[in-house]
Amino acid sequence: MIQDKDFLIRQIQQFTALLSKLLLGKNEGKPEEIELVIETQLKDIFKTTFPDLLQLSLEEIVEKVEVFKPHQQPELYEMLGHLFYFKNKENFSEKLAKYSIYFYEIWIAKAQIYSIPVNARIAELKEKLT
Repeated sequence: MIQDKDFLIRQIQQFTALLSKLLLGKNEGKPEEIELVIETQLKDIFKTTFPDLLQLSLEEIVEKVEVFKPHQQPELYEMLGHLFYFKNKENFSEKLAKYSIYFYEIWIAKAQIYSIPVNARIAELKEKLT
């Protein structure tokens, strides 16, 4: 995993910004290019691919996040929430929806913030799950 603190924070912020942009429907690239960027970022941050990440339980993913410094963790949880939400928008899956909700809720708790867009996404996903 990435060790340079500043570099890691920049990577997480850039990946989160990309996912946020994609969630707003502002994709400026081909789907293949977007997938390549996502896979590259996941390999840089977690040393894994999305299919491999999806094979992990929630607890195993949390363990991967918890090895990072406490001040880095909220951004990682936000990034994971965005990632699973984006992937769920592409192809609805109960597992992706639950993972997105879970990581968004951890992010909100750890960052101690209130995010209207994220709370709307959580409500949307919970509605789809019922």
